[in-house]
Amino acid sequence: MTTIRDAAPATAAEDASSPDDSSSVEPTTSPDAGSSDAPVPPGEVGGAAQVARNPQSRGDALLGRVLATVVTFPLAYICFIVLAIASMGCASCGDAEAARFHDSLELAHAVYQWGLLLPAALLVASWLLPPRRRSAGLRPALAALAPVLVVLLMLAALSLVGAAS
Repeated sequence: MTTIRDAAPATAAEDASSPDDSSSVEPTTSPDAGSSDAPVPPGEVGGAAQVARNPQSRGDALLGRVLATVVTFPLAYICFIVLAIASMGCASCGDAEAARFHDSLELAHAVYQWGLLLPAALLVASWLLPPRRRSAGLRPALAALAPVLVVLLMLAALSLVGAAS
């Protein structure tokens, strides 16, 4: 009985993985693959469906991203209100002081508003990263940084109030 070999030369790893040379050329399928004739690459037990899915990354990462999104937007609004209340810090100022304070307050508002693009970009990136194992740790980290960045932006904007001359 003769066997048919592929036209491509066999590598040493392929020779070592096959127990004998009497194997057929037909692709092997996984036993739980059902009626699919899709070949299973060597080293994969359950096929590509099990390799692409990580059960822990589905639930935990989704919960972290949802929680970060739900916290970030109201927190940004609350920080904006805190920054707006800072405008009452110079209620009894003279004309020259009030003008400087108003200019610094406008700068602080602009820094905060434009700075909110960074947490928004972090949230969008955390939602758009592909569900692969190599980005499983990056998605929750980006999502967790978004609310922290909102608070840091508010603190930076509050430090600008009254500082500009």
